[in-house]
Amino acid sequence: MSSIRRNVIISIFLIIAGGALSAGIWTYKNIQNQIYHIFDEKLIAFSYTLLNVTEQNLNDLKQLTEQERFELISNWRYQQANSNYIAIIQSTTSPENQMYANELPNHMFQVFENDGPMLTKSELAPTELLSEQLNGFSIQNIYNADWMVYSVDHYDTNLIIQVAQRLEVRDFIINKVTLAYVIPLLMMCIIILIAIWYILGQCLQPLYQLVNELNDTKLGNMAAIKINNPPLELKVMTNSINNLLNRLTKAFEEEKRFNADAAHELRTPLAAIKTQAQVALRNTDNNNQHAAIEQVILGVDRSTRTVEQLLTLSKIDNYHYLTKDHKLINLHDSSKLIISDLINKAIQKNIEVSLSEVDESPLILGNQVLIDILLRNLIDNAIRYTPNGGQVNISVIHSRQRINFIVTDTGPGIPAELRERVFKRFYRQLGTKASGSGLGLSIVQKIADLHQATIILESSSKEGGLKITVAFPKPPED
Repeated sequence: MSSIRRNVIISIFLIIAGGALSAGIWTYKNIQNQIYHIFDEKLIAFSYTLLNVTEQNLNDLKQLTEQERFELISNWRYQQANSNYIAIIQSTTSPENQMYANELPNHMFQVFENDGPMLTKSELAPTELLSEQLNGFSIQNIYNADWMVYSVDHYDTNLIIQVAQRLEVRDFIINKVTLAYVIPLLMMCIIILIAIWYILGQCLQPLYQLVNELNDTKLGNMAAIKINNPPLELKVMTNSINNLLNRLTKAFEEEKRFNADAAHELRTPLAAIKTQAQVALRNTDNNNQHAAIEQVILGVDRSTRTVEQLLTLSKIDNYHYLTKDHKLINLHDSSKLIISDLINKAIQKNIEVSLSEVDESPLILGNQVLIDILLRNLIDNAIRYTPNGGQVNISVIHSRQRINFIVTDTGPGIPAELRERVFKRFYRQLGTKASGSGLGLSIVQKIADLHQATIILESSSKEGGLKITVAFPKPPED
């Protein structure tokens, strides 16, 4: 399982490690260049000091044997007279610079006369030239070790000076200086990572508290989560979670009420169906049996409509996501299709259903499925509650900012004091003879809310019937 704390630490570690590695490589190369430059300058100075000393004693050196020349250079009096040169020679053989277990010195030198004999050399220097290259720097393998050799072919004095330094000396110093830089850097990185681990732990404490609060939340008691002194980011998350819990609480309460109401509404027709079925079984008279069975069929029809309306209402409750799936809908064309589906019901009751013509297309922005459900419920209710021989008129009218869908009937209407209550689920007006579930206008209200539409109930001018207006907002102009 992924962990924020671990992922952050790994990411920071990789960043720091990458930066430290880059810095270490750059530092090593930089130190290497600086050390090589310093020691190259030292070799050059060494060679010119050696040249000066040799020039001053050239005649004496030519008259001595090789052993006498070396003894002369090593003589203390000679060292005092040539202190600068002797200081360099001492540095080639001082115990402090003998860093390794082998017996090789760290520096060597040779002085040759051009096309002539060797005049002098350091103690362990070979008798042949250290390098065939007589001017500048070169790397040579001498005594199975790599040496940096600097050569000067001095034409004025006809002398060849070669001085050499073991590269291990340079590498030792480079490694030592680099370690002196890298070790504190590594320690700093470790300290930074430990500090970040601790700080992240402290910063994530409110998140752990939030997790514990959520784990303690029960389905029946989803109280708001409270975090002590939450950071801004977590406060926003906590508010969102509390809003979600609040909506879930309301949804559960609404579902409980809905289930209770549905059970109550279904219990009555089912009991009536059972009673009529028992009457049909006990009665031997064919006419009475036929009447009882007809009541059973009516009860089944009523139960079927109630179940269909319940399913429709449940479907609408889950249609919130469809509010993004809106398109332009022609209310007039949709009304024609709905009327064609319901016209048989109107013919059975000898009801005249009319749809007013429109001058321009009445377009709204909405979900086609939901709008069809809304139109069907309003037109079906008008036909259902209008008595035989009545009239139902449907019209779509443009206003300045709205598209009004209007259904007018010649039914019993709804008293003004009851018009707010008819939108409640399962509410039915007392004395209503037509069958129904009391869910139709509740469904209409829900769909209207999803489309930012308003519903207006009025008395119809025709014999006190009902006029229902659903005012949809006009779609935005392109």
